[in-house]
Amino acid sequence: MDFGYKKLYINGELVDSVDQKTKKVICPGTEEAVAEIAWAGKKDAELALEAAKVAFKKWSKMSVNMRKKWMDKLRDAVILREQEIRETVMYEMGKTYNQAMEDYETVVNALEWYPQEMLHRRDEIIPDPDGTHAHQIVKQAAGVAVGYLAWNFPLLNLGFKIGPALAAGCTLILKPSASAPLSAYLIGEILESIDFPKGVVNILAGSNEEVALTLSSSPIPRVITMIGSSVSGRIAMQQAATSIKHFSMELGGNAPFIVFEDADLIVVNKPAGMVVHPSYGNYTGTMVHALLYHTKELSGFNGDYRAGIVHRIDKDTTGLLVIAKNEEVHAHIAKQFAAHTTEREYWALCWGKFKNSSGEILANIARSKYDRKLFSVSETEGKIAHTYYEVITWCPYVQINQNHSSPNDAARID
Repeated sequence: MDFGYKKLYINGELVDSVDQKTKKVICPGTEEAVAEIAWAGKKDAELALEAAKVAFKKWSKMSVNMRKKWMDKLRDAVILREQEIRETVMYEMGKTYNQAMEDYETVVNALEWYPQEMLHRRDEIIPDPDGTHAHQIVKQAAGVAVGYLAWNFPLLNLGFKIGPALAAGCTLILKPSASAPLSAYLIGEILESIDFPKGVVNILAGSNEEVALTLSSSPIPRVITMIGSSVSGRIAMQQAATSIKHFSMELGGNAPFIVFEDADLIVVNKPAGMVVHPSYGNYTGTMVHALLYHTKELSGFNGDYRAGIVHRIDKDTTGLLVIAKNEEVHAHIAKQFAAHTTEREYWALCWGKFKNSSGEILANIARSKYDRKLFSVSETEGKIAHTYYEVITWCPYVQINQNHSSPNDAARID
């Protein structure tokens, strides 16, 4: 697949970057280039800022009904190009065509729902008990908004920013992730094709050092919004301290970190908050989805293409996971784990207080019948587990244990 060359969308026009820089978009599934995009620099960011500033004066004064008409026109144009839009998400992200539906639908729904909701907004009068003052809450557009898009849901992110911003009367500058900019650039092409009002939406990808710094540190934006890591959020807020701005951010750091990888194995450090297996409510964006790219030689389980050995570990649990990358290694490690010949170590927070500071436990471990997120000792369910423990810290109601699958290394850690 080749999507060709995509340009920046600034001030209502599709343009090359001022410095004529470009960047290839690589499909993670094939590691091949599927498109080339104009790669913005500082000058392009400055042009986008000025365009959004000028456009805000007119867009913010436009009636809600008129803004809705423009957003309806954009929604209809997006619907006409559904297949192309979903394919861009497929090839920039490595998602399936079905999984790309969520990104696409979010844009369509956001362009429809938010302007409709604005029609129901009213200014509010607050009664003054003394009758000496008139108090009124007036809702108005904040100003120019800058939106940084995350790579994992590129169009979902775009929809959740473009919908409320345009409906409220704000103008918008979108900086898609360098890892997945293609679908956002396609939205820029659609905006240009319908002659959307100039400067109201601007879309450009570029380096954080040039583009993000220029956008965040400028006094023009009144709103900074992003989904990303806590570190990125702090940096954006520090850079934006040149003026008073509003921040709307979803921050965290729950992406799995690959500790080790070779031809046969991957060892992943799983943080709390990362869902491991696809299930109800989490059909995409799990760690298994992230690992599929690394485990291409596995045939799958029960007809489902799944990453190799992934322990049944809960969303809120942290720890090292071992993943096999091919069938031979999968069978070998599964045999080792079943025979308990592989040393495993973990720390556990346990309710109550053990009589001894060290020892061993031989019992069935199963999910708690009271809370499926917790494990407990069971007489009838679960699997047999032989654990050697060493109490690390005694607390009033709980204790922290260092646990091992064999007695050899069960030594206290200070």
